[in-house]
Amino acid sequence: MRFAKRYIAPFYQYEYNNVLATDSCYWISGWGTDTIKPNHWTAIVAKFDLNGNLLLKKELRANRLDFGWPEGIYYHSNKIYTLYLQPYDSAKLVTYDILMDSLYVLRSFGPMEDSQYLFSPYLFLNSQGEIFVTWSSNINSGKNFKMEVYLIKLDSLGNELLNKRITFNNRWFILRGIKESKDSNIIIHGLLSLEYYQKNNDESKRDYILVLNNKGDSLTSITYRYSMNAGISDLLILEDESYICATSILSHKGSITGLPAIIRMDTRGRLKWSIIPDSAFLSYYWFTDKSNMLKLEKVNGSNYTSMGNMELKDLDNPNIGSGNVRIVMLNFDTLGKVHWQRIYSMDSASNLFHAFDFKRTSDGGYIICGSGDSITSNVALIDAGILIKTDSFGCIIPDCHKLVNVDDVVKGKHKAFEMYPNPIAGNRFYVLSRISLAENYHIQFINMMGQLVHSTSIQAQAGMQYILSRPANILSGEYVIQIVGKEFIQSEKIIFE
Repeated sequence: MRFAKRYIAPFYQYEYNNVLATDSCYWISGWGTDTIKPNHWTAIVAKFDLNGNLLLKKELRANRLDFGWPEGIYYHSNKIYTLYLQPYDSAKLVTYDILMDSLYVLRSFGPMEDSQYLFSPYLFLNSQGEIFVTWSSNINSGKNFKMEVYLIKLDSLGNELLNKRITFNNRWFILRGIKESKDSNIIIHGLLSLEYYQKNNDESKRDYILVLNNKGDSLTSITYRYSMNAGISDLLILEDESYICATSILSHKGSITGLPAIIRMDTRGRLKWSIIPDSAFLSYYWFTDKSNMLKLEKVNGSNYTSMGNMELKDLDNPNIGSGNVRIVMLNFDTLGKVHWQRIYSMDSASNLFHAFDFKRTSDGGYIICGSGDSITSNVALIDAGILIKTDSFGCIIPDCHKLVNVDDVVKGKHKAFEMYPNPIAGNRFYVLSRISLAENYHIQFINMMGQLVHSTSIQAQAGMQYILSRPANILSGEYVIQIVGKEFIQSEKIIFE
């Protein structure tokens, strides 16, 4: 089963931030801002069948700004766990009891002391149901500056087993995640920097790993040595104890820009190899989730897949970014060889269509969750939740890996684009670019009387799978879709049911 669906709710902003894949369903945790009471933020846990149909949605709303961005989603003993940031001084561990059909706050953390912020809390559950919660916080005391990392371990009922603080003097440490190794060590990863940003100081921002034992005592730390980075968003530990890391490589050119990247480094922080997605641009979005490799999944002992977001180059001026943010997925091996790359794009008013999380599914494919804006019936621009299900090769459209030569397209030997499905029964269809040439293309919908009824444009490139909504003025019937480029025009008869 392959699909791409947008889920609109009565919120100004609506995001699916974390996804959990089981054999029978998908669970997500997300959040929304209330349209009735603006700035009242709502926690959302939802369940979908394997076709992406919504089965259940639970919402939890308390006071203003209570439930910000969630991080992590886990299942244990018929309960779903997720962690919400309450901007900006506390966090809430939210639990959905499946048997009781109840969504509630299991445990609150904070508020922080005066002049302290709680930065990006993270959650991890191990196979025994033990809960790890961690966050970083700043401490300003006169001329002294400190960052503290809080590490709290709970049992499945919320009882505290460990409470630890790790201090970083005169350095920023921004947390990006937490994991447990096979030998039960705790691995915290993120961004380590100096207290004050220095424009030409390459030490200012570094990928950083801190390894602790199960009592919270520091065992070792690893600092990546070879470039400025935005912080490790996710990592996997290989058999030789080296690390594969999802990150963004930073550059100073008047201001800081970043490229989404995957790196492999040894236990001393030395680079083995790095991967940067094709067509990625040095983006000003490096400090958000919009131009980073974000997540990693292990396929087998030597094969891995990573998902992230990237800004495309501007085709008219390659020295600037286009502002178009797209989802990218890469499959690679332990030697850094890329087997395939997929790019996903969705029609979006502001071009900010991006993913937050993905998981491998029981059929070997992938489920991606994210957010993209949408125009509602009353022409209001809102953010919508996104789910995308692909096969094991990252394809929404079958055989999406098969590319063709532009010269063969001009000679009429092959099609440059493929529409899928045809006929179109629902409100979503797909356009696959099979050519390696990156270019802006106009898409025109023409009825059987030769009248232009709708037009749009896409920035296509090799293997991009463009997800389109059925235009509101397209009625049931036959149409001709023309895709117009600089070197050719492709015409395709398509049926909307």
